[in-house]
Amino acid sequence: MAQTLLGLLALVLASLVSFNQQRNSSSNYELMVQNEIEMAASGTIMRIMELIGSRSFDERSTPAGIDARNYLPEFDDDFVDVEQFGEVDRSASGCDLIEPFRTPDCDDVDDLSGLRSQLVNAELSTGRYLAFDVDVDVQYVKDGEASDISEFPTLHKLVEVRVESDYLPNGAISIQRVISYDPIKAELEYEEVYGPLEGGGEPYGEGGE
Repeated sequence: MAQTLLGLLALVLASLVSFNQQRNSSSNYELMVQNEIEMAASGTIMRIMELIGSRSFDERSTPAGIDARNYLPEFDDDFVDVEQFGEVDRSASGCDLIEPFRTPDCDDVDDLSGLRSQLVNAELSTGRYLAFDVDVDVQYVKDGEASDISEFPTLHKLVEVRVESDYLPNGAISIQRVISYDPIKAELEYEEVYGPLEGGGEPYGEGGE
């Protein structure tokens, strides 16, 4: 009888140990998956921000914008008003966040403003893909600290990118970055398309148009 009880006790203890090991293994796997999802979201949001940062600062500082006005922007009021942000500038074709060459009219920072629920797929280590919904907002700010929003054009634009997924702990992650106008970058981009900029004085037409 005693041996039978000892055998049952040993079986119970072995079952408990096995259960705890399985629970720890399951917990570790869930943590690993969660970390990978967060890394995929972080990689996606950083890639999108880099894509935005590589664009011209403003429609008027794109190579075509400079060529049309024969003028390299210098001052706050050289840039477009807030009302022109988003679809007004990027046209109905939108902004492709995966293959940007498909939407050539989306060529400057504020063209992406107002994008909502743009689907972006991130590849996981398993070879599967995880879908994220992406929102983008762009605003003028008075300085590089992003502390003071401006209703009027400035040399600085605050970009906020938000990535959402039901699999993220809080449902979403976001990142902000201030992109400031760089006339040297604008001129180099112009020269790659049209060659050396000649003149560069006052823009043609009344009111700089």
